[in-house]
Amino acid sequence: MFASMARSSNLTKGSRWALFGLWTITIVAVYAIELALASIMPAVDATAAMSLDGLVTAMLYMLTTIASAVSYVELRKEGTSVDELAEILPDGEGSHPHHGLLNIGLQPEHG
Repeated sequence: MFASMARSSNLTKGSRWALFGLWTITIVAVYAIELALASIMPAVDATAAMSLDGLVTAMLYMLTTIASAVSYVELRKEGTSVDELAEILPDGEGSHPHHGLLNIGLQPEHG
């Protein structure tokens, strides 16, 4: 447990205020979106409200997960750079859909 706290402290050194700002903005944005959604809910039927809530919740989870992942990758002091990580993703210009997976040695599942 203490080793993970020491690593976290080392990774965030010099970036703590930026991280605090990022997460403050992210949390405020999530709450603002949730409040806006709550004000819309009474105006729509139950099925639409549940569907909209599920969609918005999934998007907010995606946003916070991406913010966490990007923060971690940007803070790492060793290992693969962001540019190297971007190279494993397909470029979208006629590349094979599993090109990025094959570059890092993962084989797509066939079903």
